[in-house]
Amino acid sequence: MKVELVNEITTIYQENSDLSDFLNKVNELKNIGIDHSTILFFNEEQQLSKLELEQLLPIISKHRTANKSFVMVTTSLDFDSADHDDFVVVPTLQEAFELIEMEDIERDLGF
Repeated sequence: MKVELVNEITTIYQENSDLSDFLNKVNELKNIGIDHSTILFFNEEQQLSKLELEQLLPIISKHRTANKSFVMVTTSLDFDSADHDDFVVVPTLQEAFELIEMEDIERDLGF
């Protein structure tokens, strides 16, 4: 797992760890990024299920309460499994940064 902070955005990369190990580490770091928006970047071959994603709901909820974004980056997700209002999933890191920028603008405008 690798963690970066760039432009008030915390990016957490899965790298080579297996999914359960990665999610456990993310949950241990649940206070990281609460002052910043967070991007969770899953490795390309990682398959994700709704049950696994639901482990992130407490962290996502904390971000929403703090008016911060939480975006997941993956290309291997069955988007039917991400059918939850709190899951924000995009296929590229660039789209994650752009989405956070748009959400910041919306919050600044009071939407």
